[in-house]
Amino acid sequence: MIDLNYEVKRSARRSICVRILEDNSIIVTCPKRFSDLEIQKFLASKAQWIERHLAANEQKNEFLAAEISYEKILVKGKEVPLIIDDKGRNIITEKEVRIKSFKNLKKLYITEFERQFKHIIDCVCAEYSFSYKSVSFRDFKSRWGCCNSSGEIKFNWKLLMLSEELWRYVIVHELCHTVYMDHSVKFYRLMESIMPEYKAFKRDLKRFARLTTLY
Repeated sequence: MIDLNYEVKRSARRSICVRILEDNSIIVTCPKRFSDLEIQKFLASKAQWIERHLAANEQKNEFLAAEISYEKILVKGKEVPLIIDDKGRNIITEKEVRIKSFKNLKKLYITEFERQFKHIIDCVCAEYSFSYKSVSFRDFKSRWGCCNSSGEIKFNWKLLMLSEELWRYVIVHELCHTVYMDHSVKFYRLMESIMPEYKAFKRDLKRFARLTTLY
């Protein structure tokens, strides 16, 4: 049997599935009737898939090792020292980020970069005739943004740590959802018509996935 540490969540669902989180936590969701032995057999059948994902996450975690240890933080995609100073002030510069505590980070980044971020949204809307109802920032733990059928767009505030190129990629992605709510062929055709190189940005963004679990 496969030797793994994993968490089991039993529910009224009819099928079994396994998820690997960005920190390499393994979550198995299955029907209440499933025995431990059945879960082990299922995981054994997925062994190669699990190993690939664990290895890929290890590479991402190595790439962001300084951020995971909270020694450094990203400002517009560039690493700078992160300094915790409970007697100082909250500030972002090109050379450092200084905060009183981690609870100040979200407000600091939004205050510093929200206007620039929304300017890009408005430029894309003006150029490609998109419209939206509202834009806000949230503390998502596994995604960079979402859009509902009413045109309310929510972005992960940690996106503000990344480069403006990746801002624009996620912005275009969510604005395309104001036209197509799914990830259909039509959705990706629209994405490509606006951002032909979107696949490269999508790959680049995946390297930063662990950020969504931090802070």
